Amino acid sequence: MKLKKFIKEYKYEIVQIILLIFSGVMFMISLLGIAKEYESNKENQNMKLEEISNQLDRIETQLEEFVKVK
Repeated sequence: MKLKKFIKEYKYEIVQIILLIFSGVMFMISLLGIAKEYESNKENQNMKLEEISNQLDRIETQLEEFVKVK
């Protein structure tokens, strides 16, 4: 009986607390998604930089060979 009376008296506050908790959980989930996307972009950039570095190394060796030939 006391519980029913408590729920009836404070039902709007209880709903607000539940919605606040739900919105907090959804916010944390969205932050996790943003963090994962950031890490993925960071890894892609590192791979691109490594690829560019490899291409520059190849160009450097080709230039050295070209200079040796002349």
